[in-house]
Amino acid sequence: MKNKDIKELSVDMNNINSKKSKFKIKFLTKILDRIKNNIMYKRFCRCIENIYYDTKWFIKNLKYIKIFTRFRPWDYSYILEIQKELLIDLYKNYKKYSIEVEKDKNKSLKDIKRTIELIQRKLDDDYLERCGYKYDERSLDEILIKIPGKTSYTIADNPNHTDEEKEEIFKNAYKLEERENKELAKLLTKANEWWY
Repeated sequence: MKNKDIKELSVDMNNINSKKSKFKIKFLTKILDRIKNNIMYKRFCRCIENIYYDTKWFIKNLKYIKIFTRFRPWDYSYILEIQKELLIDLYKNYKKYSIEVEKDKNKSLKDIKRTIELIQRKLDDDYLERCGYKYDERSLDEILIKIPGKTSYTIADNPNHTDEEKEEIFKNAYKLEERENKELAKLLTKANEWWY
C-alpha cells in the first residue's frame, strides 16, 4: 500500500464521529503504519544485502581483470576471450557444485568443454593449417621479389603447394570454419541450461 492510500484512508475514516469508529480508525491506522514501516525496513535490508553481495562478487570477479585490461570493444576476439574465460570458470564450478543427474551433468559438461574448444580454435584462427597448408619458411628476402625499374615488390609463390592444392586447401578451410561456427552457435543456444 502506498503512503497516499494510507492518508486517504485515514482522512475518509476520520469523518466518522462515533467513538467506536474512532477507535477502529486508530487501530487500523496503527496497523497500516506498521505495515508501511515493515515494508521500509525490508527495502532497507534488501538494499544492504545488495550492497554486500555486489561488493563480494566485485572482489571475486577481480580475477578477470587481466582480460578486461586487454579488452577493446571494436574487436570480436576480445569478446571471445572473455566468453572463453567465463566458460572455463563455469565448467569448473558446474563440475564441482552441480546437483544435476549424472547423465545430464556429463552431457552439459561435454557441451561446455566443446564450446571452449571451438572458441579457442576461433581465436587461434588455424583453419588453413588444420587443412594441410604449409607456410613458406623462406626468408623475407626470398619471398619478396623487387620489380625491375619500380620501387615495389611482388610475392613469390609458395613452393610447398601448387595453385590447385592451395585452392582446395582454402575451400576446405572455409568449409571447416563455417561448420565449426554453426556448431558453436548451436552449442551457445544451450547455454541457458548451463547453471549450477
